[in-house]
Amino acid sequence: MVYNFVAVEGISNLLKDATPQPLRDFIFGRNIQTYGDPLGPTFDWLIESNKTFEQIIAGASRPNPNIDNVLSPFEAWLRSR
Repeated sequence: MVYNFVAVEGISNLLKDATPQPLRDFIFGRNIQTYGDPLGPTFDWLIESNKTFEQIIAGASRPNPNIDNVLSPFEAWLRSR
């Protein structure tokens, strides 16, 4: 199971590298605040948050349903720079 998570994390990292820099900085900052890691929740973080293997797999296989809410502060963040 850990191997699959690492593969998904690698794909995620490639996609993040394709994200324009200002937005990537915003996302990384949010991830650090939320998960303590710029790339988002680690496998260990998810396990320590009492996620089951099934929940981890399900979460890795779908996009964030609240992406508009996650990114809504971006414009204000960018203007403050």
